[in-house]
Amino acid sequence: MATPCDGPTPARPLPAEPLAEEDAADVLCALAPGAGTRRQAARLARALGGLPPALHLAGRCLRAAAGRPPAPGLPAGFDHYRGLLLARPPDGDRDPPARAQELTLDLLAGLGLPRARPLLRWLACFAPAPLPRAVLDAGVLAASPLFAGVTGAEPARSLAALVDFGLLDEVTLRTTRCVLPAPAVRERQRPDERRDHLALCVAVLDGATTHLSATDPEHLSRWTALAPHCEHVVADTALPDRWELPATRLTRGAAVLAHLTGAHDRAQALFARALAVRRRHLGDHHPDVLALRRDLAWSRHARADPPPDHRALAEYASLVRDCATGPGPDHLLTLACRLDLAWLASRAAPDEADRCREVVRAEHRALGHHGPAGLVAQLELVAHLWRRAHDTGRADPAAVAAEFDRLHAVIDDIAHHPDVHPDLPVPFDRLRQTAHDLRHAFERRHAHRPPPRPRGAE
Repeated sequence: MATPCDGPTPARPLPAEPLAEEDAADVLCALAPGAGTRRQAARLARALGGLPPALHLAGRCLRAAAGRPPAPGLPAGFDHYRGLLLARPPDGDRDPPARAQELTLDLLAGLGLPRARPLLRWLACFAPAPLPRAVLDAGVLAASPLFAGVTGAEPARSLAALVDFGLLDEVTLRTTRCVLPAPAVRERQRPDERRDHLALCVAVLDGATTHLSATDPEHLSRWTALAPHCEHVVADTALPDRWELPATRLTRGAAVLAHLTGAHDRAQALFARALAVRRRHLGDHHPDVLALRRDLAWSRHARADPPPDHRALAEYASLVRDCATGPGPDHLLTLACRLDLAWLASRAAPDEADRCREVVRAEHRALGHHGPAGLVAQLELVAHLWRRAHDTGRADPAAVAAEFDRLHAVIDDIAHHPDVHPDLPVPFDRLRQTAHDLRHAFERRHAHRPPPRPRGAE
């Protein structure tokens, strides 16, 4: 008498080599209980070579089919699936996992999801890491010849079916829903097809990252999920030459994240890689090249310790000169580099803090109002006075009050220019309160402090 499949058994690690027939039958019965007898499962396991990836795909396919209304072509059990597998032309590939994968994709096409196959092959070009579902934008996909004419709901339906039938796994990173190809999935692309896939990868990753901030915690969480894919796609040798320059935006984003997470050497390597590509395409004085030079200098010298040395100051001074020659002395990038130089100089020599005030004035002359560079420069002036009061034990109330008044004036000016707000170091609604709290803390700390005792006094 045939023994039925009783359902799932306790999970245990599976080796990569073929399983013994009894163990392979156990896997199929666990994945697709009710799909037939153990003898039928064993016959299917033999047809699949006992290979765990093929067993996984077959079992998941049978389980998904059992949960759907009967339809022509859907396998109704182990024997039916085995018959479909053996009847399918091998197309020159007799590898059981690959044949099981293609059979599942054939079945999905028969269910009215013909784009499931190109969608899976495209997703296989990303890194073997969770990919946020948000990158699967139907509008971006429709702009590619790979998915011409795709409708808004079709990618979501295909994605859900790929997950249901075991070709994709679904995971959640914090609050971000992600997918990744199951370990059993094999890449099956022609070289020319892969180039088109990689170009589309760059387009969707660029769209998914271009608005992300380096200061918003939620944005940083998304960057954490997307950065492995940015690096993986850009490093692929099949990436078309015409996409090499746009891909530097992805490399830069991954470098910023590496720096913020303390991987400074990696950040510098990524910045340098993107800089070399931009220089080759754009020359030495293009704003996009100079912006990456600033990023690279920042990754080298923006740490709190040790204090900046003459090489750091020389690097930023050279960058300021090249920005003034290229984009111009009043360009926002030039002002930002001047701010960097002023900040470093004030840390190296307190008397250099007046450079920050020059940045505040220069930005206002260039824009007609204050912006991020002027705000940060004014904050640095306040911080300079705070550090000096801490180091010497003396505070000049009038000087401190004057710098705080200027800081509030800068914030009041920025309030009338909402286009500046996305570029601020903190959300604007927190900015004014933070400035008020800083002033109150400084005044409270120094209001009742006794004057320092003369040196040598008892």
